[in-house]
Amino acid sequence: MKAIGELKPGAKIGIPNDPSKGGRALNLLAANGLLTLKDGKGLTPAKDALIQEPRDGNPYGNFVAARAKDKDRPALKTLVSAYQSQEVKDFLQTRFKGAILPAW
Repeated sequence: MKAIGELKPGAKIGIPNDPSKGGRALNLLAANGLLTLKDGKGLTPAKDALIQEPRDGNPYGNFVAARAKDKDRPALKTLVSAYQSQEVKDFLQTRFKGAILPAW
């Protein structure tokens, strides 16, 4: 399987059996239309966390990585600029409602 759209109706999906990863998995499945969560249920890391991981140096953040020799390539700088834009930040907030936070 290479895309969510390839799942057949009635397919079984496994999720991690621990509260932090299980909740994240459910949020991601809901964000991709595979299930519906009841409004007001679950946790949103941005507002419900007791402690938040730092965004700088967070190994779980979404980053653009490149070889050191390519770091100054114009195309890479354009990609990073587009990725770290307010438009992408707004999309993450709208689509994932705090379940995924920008790391920049």
